[in-house]
Amino acid sequence: MTQETTDQLKAKKLCHHCVGEDYLSTEIKAKGKRLKCSYCDRLAKAYRIGKVAELVEAAFGRHYTLTSDQPDSWQYSLLSDKESDYEWWRDGEPVVDAIMYAADIPEAAAEDIQYILEDQYYDSHIAKIGEETEFCEGSYYEEVGASGQAWQEEWHRFEKSLKTKARFFSRTAAEHLASVFNGIENMCTHDGRPLVVDIGPGTQFEKIYRARVFQADKKLEDAIIRPDLHLGPPPATVARAGRMNASGISIFYGANDPNVAIAEVRPPRRKSGSSGTV
Repeated sequence: MTQETTDQLKAKKLCHHCVGEDYLSTEIKAKGKRLKCSYCDRLAKAYRIGKVAELVEAAFGRHYTLTSDQPDSWQYSLLSDKESDYEWWRDGEPVVDAIMYAADIPEAAAEDIQYILEDQYYDSHIAKIGEETEFCEGSYYEEVGASGQAWQEEWHRFEKSLKTKARFFSRTAAEHLASVFNGIENMCTHDGRPLVVDIGPGTQFEKIYRARVFQADKKLEDAIIRPDLHLGPPPATVARAGRMNASGISIFYGANDPNVAIAEVRPPRRKSGSSGTV
């Protein structure tokens, strides 16, 4: 592709009517100039395709990744297994499709953007050895976060660090938790409910319930006299492992429903025919 061809593509216009992605369409409508669109021939607020290509490049840098054009070692082993019917398919979508769907623009506009970015990232040395460059024809892109594998691997490393290395003072663990929970106080569920809520007098959750099992009357009497001592978090010396703590780590488990609190301390149910109490 010649520089003249690239410059001609960059000069094309894309109007906000041809963009289905809300954020990009709104920006073009607010900041674009009134021009004749190269893709629908309407006179409307538009950006030059060169400008749109810059925005696509930035968005892909944050939200997309170039996928491998070769199977990994595990996939190679499946392919080499004569008894396996495994077929390898490259992850992601063809680059033009990825651009078109991400910005929700006409295919012709996506092709022009791909040509512009391919020319920008072209490297003759890399091309000679047969490797792909960013946005080259035939490349595939995958949205970052579309697969949970990376998060799962990070979480397993986090667990291993807590179990085998530093439990209380771990910079790696702190950074991982910060990346997972950053901004959680501002997040909502799909129906608009907050993920983090306040509890206590004057809130929706004025009471919290905690259940404990007492094997002797004396211990029950002591708990009734001093519930602050006996219904709070157990001493570290007798704290058993739970969903949120390891053995020896004291933590308070509570519920906003008394039935849930009772269910937490009930004897485990066993399958019919097995030994033990049902």
